[in-house]
Amino acid sequence: MPKVIFICYPAEYVGVPQPGEDFFFLQGWGSVLARHILKHTDRYSLEVWRMDRTIKHDELRDVQGIRCRLFSSKGTYGVLPLPMSLIRALKDEAAQGPIIIHHDTVFTGGLLQILQALPQIHVVAQAHGDARPDLRLQWEPGIYSRVRLAIAERRLCRLSHAFLLRKDDLDWMSRILGGNRASLLTVGVDMERFKPVDKAKARKQLGLPLYQRIICFIGRLYELKGVHHLIELYLSLKRETNIGLLLVGANKEQPLYQAAKASDAYVIGKVDHDSVALYLSASDLYVLPGFTPQYRGIDTSCLEALACNVPVVSPNMTHFPKDDITGIGMAPATVDELGYCVRTVLANLPAYCHCREMARSYISWDSILQSVLRVYGETLNHRFSSD
Repeated sequence: MPKVIFICYPAEYVGVPQPGEDFFFLQGWGSVLARHILKHTDRYSLEVWRMDRTIKHDELRDVQGIRCRLFSSKGTYGVLPLPMSLIRALKDEAAQGPIIIHHDTVFTGGLLQILQALPQIHVVAQAHGDARPDLRLQWEPGIYSRVRLAIAERRLCRLSHAFLLRKDDLDWMSRILGGNRASLLTVGVDMERFKPVDKAKARKQLGLPLYQRIICFIGRLYELKGVHHLIELYLSLKRETNIGLLLVGANKEQPLYQAAKASDAYVIGKVDHDSVALYLSASDLYVLPGFTPQYRGIDTSCLEALACNVPVVSPNMTHFPKDDITGIGMAPATVDELGYCVRTVLANLPAYCHCREMARSYISWDSILQSVLRVYGETLNHRFSSD
């Protein structure tokens, strides 16, 4: 039976499970994908491997039908070298039978290290907002960035397949890989977990006014995602109409917390992930003004908003796998276009009443699994040449 080994990095945020708990072994997007694959097919043996700075020794545990291995790591995730114990373990696995390595992130040092150490092994990689080396050279000119770019171009051609979030990343990787070895793929949304709640009921439960247009943003209040642009726009809109701004996931340590409070927005702290659908359903529009070039993600909350039948205004919608986003949102190209797009959607909300179904085939786990399993099958049936 072919084996798929997911190489993951932990989510570094408040509230992660403590060492020793079963879920502690299942952090990372790769583990979520592994659990969905396990529900869908028994064709593959699945393992989740992860680096972790909180443990002193490597650990192993079987959790929910998945073998989980933790490797003690003192480095910075995605920057310093992977533990040699992990590299040796991968070589041992490769010697025992066919394997696919599915790596979280495409443009990080960990993947380059694996591609160098195991040039003949099938490796699939999934981008998660990591920046391309050619962009890093633009942002940080110098010998280190030039060498990193040269190494990346030489090693990334060994990938069996790259899943990308952004169309410009897809173009860049397609030039390196050629053929059909790169494609767009979102991170997947549980359509049963994220589905619309009656707006009036959601607002009553949350204590929000019924007769008011509400714009929503979920996440850290900082400039990387353009929250300062959103607050500025909200202050302008308040002078025109009865509107509210719902900011979820805030805390006092965040750079724009005080500005958010001063704007009279509804500032909500961190909420349980199971409650996110309620806040989204209470909203009329989700806005992510991530114009900063260094922001390379598409934001899971945008996809979750669509699943809750809430349209999205964000420059990142340019990279949505569906070429025509009419009916699900708008993609302002500049900060100057943000206000126009927000006003346009809010004035025509009935035109966006089917965005959940229009987006389903691009964001649901069923569609994600179909793409991933197709690539796994093609990867096992072909061996790509390396330099």
